[in-house]
Amino acid sequence: MAALVAGIWSCSKTGKDEPKPTPTPPQPPAPTEKVLDYSKASLKELAAKQGIKLGVAMTYGEYRQNPAIAGLLEREFSSVTFGNEMKHDCIVGADGKCNFSTADAMVSYASKAGVDLFGHTLGWHSQQQNDYLDKLISKARPDNSSSLLQANWNFEEGTLDGYVANGFGLTSSYYEVFAGDYAAKAESEASLGFKVSLAEGKTYELSFWAMSEASDRSVKASSGNQETTASLTSKWTKYSTSFTAAADGEAEFTLEAAAGACIDNIRVVLAGGQSAPVGKFYSSSLLEGELADDAIGFAYKSWVYAMIEHFDAYGWDVVNETFSDAYPSGFRDKSNTDLSGYHKFLWGQYFGSQKDFVDKAFAYAKDALAKYGKEAVLYINDYNLEYSDSKLGAYCDYAKNNPDVTGVGTQMHLDLQLPNLESKIDNMLRMLTGTGKLVRISELDIKAGSSKLKEQAELYKYIFQKYIEIVPEAQRGGITFWGFNDKDSWVGESNHPLLWSGKNYAKKPAYDAIYIYLCELAGIDPYKASE
Repeated sequence: MAALVAGIWSCSKTGKDEPKPTPTPPQPPAPTEKVLDYSKASLKELAAKQGIKLGVAMTYGEYRQNPAIAGLLEREFSSVTFGNEMKHDCIVGADGKCNFSTADAMVSYASKAGVDLFGHTLGWHSQQQNDYLDKLISKARPDNSSSLLQANWNFEEGTLDGYVANGFGLTSSYYEVFAGDYAAKAESEASLGFKVSLAEGKTYELSFWAMSEASDRSVKASSGNQETTASLTSKWTKYSTSFTAAADGEAEFTLEAAAGACIDNIRVVLAGGQSAPVGKFYSSSLLEGELADDAIGFAYKSWVYAMIEHFDAYGWDVVNETFSDAYPSGFRDKSNTDLSGYHKFLWGQYFGSQKDFVDKAFAYAKDALAKYGKEAVLYINDYNLEYSDSKLGAYCDYAKNNPDVTGVGTQMHLDLQLPNLESKIDNMLRMLTGTGKLVRISELDIKAGSSKLKEQAELYKYIFQKYIEIVPEAQRGGITFWGFNDKDSWVGESNHPLLWSGKNYAKKPAYDAIYIYLCELAGIDPYKASE
């Protein structure tokens, strides 16, 4: 019975055998997600294969507080720009003297990382040393009406008329002129004589500005049997001395100098209570003594020469943000520029116009490079060029027509929320390339929400694609990111603008997108080999 029951339960209701279930075929293993291999190459190596010098901005705070950036700087970048530390108010003190110590420490740091220095910036309307500049403005402009030497006292007639010149000629080299366009320069052992009318027994003050690049140079001033000698330096200095008239009538003054001495702004006035001592020279700086006709212009010129002499930079932002955001765009002036706030100063107000200032800035920079035997690309730099067709047009027209401008910089502080970015970037790059100058993306970052990091990465890749596609290799001045890490960005961590984030400097999708794209261009597989 037990066997019967077992047999019944083993049969189907139909009396036929049930079909056996079809076995499930083995499934292929799930695809392994590709993992990037960052050891294949650095960003700077990949960029260099496309003729791109890859740079980054760094501030003193990052340099002092974030040791992680030393490795990133050395591995990923070819150049560095200091965000603030080479600007006017960081170098120039309230007394007009330059203090390079902070910037020098950062230069040493960058040099150990093997990166080149980009100079930022020689001319801007923000972060200027107003404490010094305002003192120059507040001092009375020199009034030459009291001088007994009226004709051609500053050589601006472009001649030596009015002087008995032996061995003196005119110079118009920027560094050899104190103020204006001309100065007298001794071409050999030379003398410069002139006559003025004096009254017997009265004391008169003779003053002039002088300098000499050559060492051991002096100027001897004499009148009658009175003479005084001043030792010159390579910096423009005002020299003053007093003479007492031996008789009524015309007296002859003579300035004698050796080759290389430059003299400007000669004056003879009736001495007052604060006059220089008789028979001795009193020297004074621009801030301490009488102002030049163009004190601000001279202060600016001195700043440019000092910076180019001191720093070895492969390029300079000579003028930064000089075009207005108004429509139609043009050079900045008081009507279109907010000068309130911290250390704002519009140099163009003291150069006739902002265009005159920009012209002079590039001329000074070019001359300073030649003077100190250096080479560098001289950039004009501005923002919102991708957004404003009016500004872009004015900017390109100026750059194209000034031969001293050898590079054009576009900052490219972008915001992912703004429309039509891709077409605007294309148009801007084509316009900049059309100037014939080197084209540099100078301060790149992209604002994006935390949910838009993929779109941000795609835009970063697009910028590199279009830069390589539109800008010929011979015109590629490089691409610089305006910082390392979101947490230290000038636009705030919440805008997630850069390639790394967090205290551990994690690579973001933006880094990966650029890395993959540049690897593909170089024929490098960016991924780890499958195991």
